[in-house]
Amino acid sequence: MERFIAGTSGRIHGVLHGFDRMLFRGSIRVLSYLSGMTYFLSRKGILMKDFLDWAKSLSKQMAAESASRAESSGRPLRYLASSQTSKEEIAASIARRDGIENGLICILSCVESCQGYDVYRNRQAKTLDLVNRRRKCLHHYHYLMHPQFGLCHVRLQTWVPFQVQICLNGREWLARQLKDADIGFIKRDNCFPWIEAVDKAQALAETQLSQKWEDTLEGLLHEVIPSRYSRLNLPEARYYWSLQQSEWASDIMFRSPKSLKEIYPPLVRHAMNALQCEDVLRFLGRVNTGCAFKAGSQMDVISDLRRRPEGVRVRHCAGDNAVKMYDKEGSVLRIETTINNIREFREKRTDTKTGKIIWRRMRKGVVSLRRRAEISQGVNDRYGDALAAANLDTPVGDLITEITRPVVVESRRHRALNPWAPSDARVLRAIADGRFIAHGLRNRDLRSLLYAPDQLLTSGQQSKASSAVTRVLARLRAHRLIKKVPGTHRYLLTARGRQITAAILNLHHVPIQQLLKVA
Repeated sequence: MERFIAGTSGRIHGVLHGFDRMLFRGSIRVLSYLSGMTYFLSRKGILMKDFLDWAKSLSKQMAAESASRAESSGRPLRYLASSQTSKEEIAASIARRDGIENGLICILSCVESCQGYDVYRNRQAKTLDLVNRRRKCLHHYHYLMHPQFGLCHVRLQTWVPFQVQICLNGREWLARQLKDADIGFIKRDNCFPWIEAVDKAQALAETQLSQKWEDTLEGLLHEVIPSRYSRLNLPEARYYWSLQQSEWASDIMFRSPKSLKEIYPPLVRHAMNALQCEDVLRFLGRVNTGCAFKAGSQMDVISDLRRRPEGVRVRHCAGDNAVKMYDKEGSVLRIETTINNIREFREKRTDTKTGKIIWRRMRKGVVSLRRRAEISQGVNDRYGDALAAANLDTPVGDLITEITRPVVVESRRHRALNPWAPSDARVLRAIADGRFIAHGLRNRDLRSLLYAPDQLLTSGQQSKASSAVTRVLARLRAHRLIKKVPGTHRYLLTARGRQITAAILNLHHVPIQQLLKVA
């Protein structure tokens, strides 16, 4: 990210990192899987033939208690015929109409799909079997204007196992923090085009990571359904809170819409033309990108471009996770990481058997929220560094001219590079490969890309190829396209190398008609 910011110095007012949308899920563990639900029914003495009557009765009680909050608060309870209706827009319009600045705004109810329990009549075995399947039930959305979090909602599933979703917005929360700290700001939609003291705002945003989330989420749910535990009357029946979906945004605030408008089109072209599937996987933390493309893999890597009312959005998806870039409110460039599947990432945990700290798969619970923020910021930083390669001021001709001349380093002459020659173009494409962004490339890595397997059958052929690649690496270092990592045999692209390779690779894919239009 620093490379991109340094390349746009003088145009930027400030940079703000933090959570945007956070979707928490609460689930009662003992009721969330079939054997646990069977254990619960056994403890309560509920027979399978009586399950549906018991579940319907409990569901009606839960729905009635949830709906009573609207009556006691004097707020509307509205049923929506379609689950596709934008509930947030309805709640926001009611809040504006009634001037709600604190407390419950409304309760919206609708029938939606959920994961729930039913009884299946097994005719062959002549038994009644409990099944966990997709079904539909009534859901209540409690929209409120929270004194700390601003506009948020609690979604209650009124059928067993009574899952809960709580949606908060980090930018709404930050606006409240800025107001309490008496820091001036301009807020439009869910971003800040201007903040009086960006460094202080960043410090406030980082305090959100220290929130006691389990107590906070339990407190929000208690307002919706106070008797959630007493009705079940089982000590093990407690909600486990996880962060189901998170959006971590890095907002680069430009001093004027004109400044962003000048550089955004080249950024979009670079993101769509130069960034390959391997690059996207690297941004999203995939060290071994080859695993994503092996036979039988279900990983889809997609980049798409869309124009929306708020701006142009570029989105790169790898499976369930994504990183995207778009211009917001004219003067804000947002880079945002969306994580739906946290299990693809790793965290350090203490092994219970050995006591050693080892890398393990990430947990879904809110206990790993700070690590999730670190991972998301790392994705944004890597994406920002890749965007920095799209040189915004220097003409492409000037960049190419610098490498098309011979250079002398320590009395040794290195020939010029010809980016249009197939051999040199293949080298430039290889060193810009997304697999080497984080850890660099070695002689053997470059050798495997430049030579076919049948060219390296004997040890003599491999030795000659290794010597040839050594000369190639020396030539690239002389032109300052790569640099050696101290103490290793690895090489990384320099900032200059990233700009030049990105410019050349972009030109290789741009149609003549588009070039003439730009000219």
